[in-house]
Amino acid sequence: DGIHIRRSDGVNILNTEIKTCDDCVSIRDGSKILVINGVTCGPGHGISIVSLELFKNEKPIDGVTIKNCTMTNTSNSVRIKSWPSVEPGTCLNIHFEDIIMTNVSSPIIIDQKYCPWSK
Repeated sequence: DGIHIRRSDGVNILNTEIKTCDDCVSIRDGSKILVINGVTCGPGHGISIVSLELFKNEKPIDGVTIKNCTMTNTSNSVRIKSWPSVEPGTCLNIHFEDIIMTNVSSPIIIDQKYCPWSK
């Protein structure tokens, strides 16, 4: 991941360019009040709220704003992914606004049964 955020409060990622072969920004459990504004991403997997329900006792993700971003040559633009699990995971107050996409395979994904190994 270009930037990996977990169990953080009040993080701002502003006006930057991220090139990676994975998530440009990954947002994991316990993250609150995040602003991602003016980020240019690509190549990579886009900006992801990830791995919900992967581990026990995960904290909710609450208050994420992703706006004025540009995705170029990415597999996704913005996504929320959770694992098929018995553990509940929560993300709320998620806001996507003014995302420009060029050569993006999947613009917005909410994948509630993410499993990269097809098990």
